[in-house]
Amino acid sequence: MPTPRTLNPDEEAEIEQYLLMALEWVPLPKDVTDIDARDPALLVMGVSAVVDAVRSGEVLPEGVDLGSLATGLGVLFGEELCRVVQWEWRYLVFDDGFEGLAVARSDGSLAVLPIHYLYGLLSEPEMDNTVGILFGMIRNGDTPEAKPEDWRILS
Repeated sequence: MPTPRTLNPDEEAEIEQYLLMALEWVPLPKDVTDIDARDPALLVMGVSAVVDAVRSGEVLPEGVDLGSLATGLGVLFGEELCRVVQWEWRYLVFDDGFEGLAVARSDGSLAVLPIHYLYGLLSEPEMDNTVGILFGMIRNGDTPEAKPEDWRILS
C-alpha cells in the first residue's frame, strides 16, 4: 500500500505549468473558449487523439520529448478528473520504491497515476488506448468497490 502526501507548492506550480503546455497540444474545436463551461469529455477526447497520433507516427510538438508529453497529457487528464469528480492530487510512494503523482478520491479508496498511465500508452502502441473509457468509468461511478485508504490504482 502506498504512502500518500499532499503536494507542496513547487509541485502544484509544476502541475499548472504542464497543464498550460498540454492545453496547447490538445486539439479542441475553435469555438471552445470558456474552459470551465465546456464538456470535460472534449479535453479527454483530445488527449486520446494526441495519444493515437503519436502512436501512429506523428511528430511530437517541437522541443517536447515523450516524457514531457506524457507528463502534460497526464496532468491534463488528472485535472479533468479533479474538476469533474472532485478527486485530488496526491504524491504516492509505494513499498517497492516507485513514486509518482496521482489523482485520488479524498478518502484514498481509488486512485489513478495519470502521468505513468499516459507514458505507458504513448510508449507501448500495442496497448489499447483506454483514455476515454477510464475517464467515463470514473465519471459515471462505474468503479470497483474499495475501502477508504485502500489506494486501489485504476490505471
